[in-house]
Amino acid sequence: MSSEGHPLDGASDPPSEEVPRLDMLSFENEQERSPEPQLPEWLRLLELLREQEQEQEQERERLMQLLQRYFQALGTAVPYIGLLLFPLCCSSFMLFLLETWSMVTAVNEITRGFLFLGTNGVVIHQLASVNSFTFEKRNLLSFGEAFSMSLPPMVHISMILLSLALNFVLLFRVYPGIQCVLLLLCILMPLYYFAELAHKAAGIAVNLGRSYKMPLIWFSTLGGLGIFLIGGSMVLLIVFLSWLYARRRGLEFQGIRVNGDAIIGAMNA
Repeated sequence: MSSEGHPLDGASDPPSEEVPRLDMLSFENEQERSPEPQLPEWLRLLELLREQEQEQEQERERLMQLLQRYFQALGTAVPYIGLLLFPLCCSSFMLFLLETWSMVTAVNEITRGFLFLGTNGVVIHQLASVNSFTFEKRNLLSFGEAFSMSLPPMVHISMILLSLALNFVLLFRVYPGIQCVLLLLCILMPLYYFAELAHKAAGIAVNLGRSYKMPLIWFSTLGGLGIFLIGGSMVLLIVFLSWLYARRRGLEFQGIRVNGDAIIGAMNA
């Protein structure tokens, strides 16, 4: 207290506090409310494309896993079914093979030549597409990538094997000299096909496990052999069952008459 009865300035006034300025508060609020920086349009499109590619790759992997499980189950079930049906159908199946062989070898020359030219013409026409194959130049492929990439060659290889089997049957009763010439002509195109396929698939391997890698050309060849065996077995089974049904019902088999001139005229029209 002073002598005049008034309180002192230091004791009367409370300690002063700094009052924030309005412009500082507004600036901080603007910083808090300001939206996050957005990516450019091309970056967002690129991310969307990457997500779509990842989804497609996952769908392919799921499809390949489903196919692998299907073929594993099929490969497990077929031997047991064959063992169950073999004692029942052994004698009938041998009779079916003998009768089929006698029917095929008894075909006349015109029908045999038409079948020979038609089969090899279709195969050669399909094998001519080998120049359009493009393999991805990578040193190592997964099973799914290799299967999707080499599926057309697998189908072509199965056609080659089927045509060779049919040529052997059709040319069984032809003179040996004619057999040599015709079979040589039938082999040249598949040899050219395998040479081009091996050249395009050179240096590419398929990863089949942790420590085993197979060249892509052998992978395609084994796949074509598998398709040929599966397709041939299914056709043979269907024909055998139809033959067995017709034989038990007493039905007679009939041939097919084909007019080559009419077919050529229809193709040229």
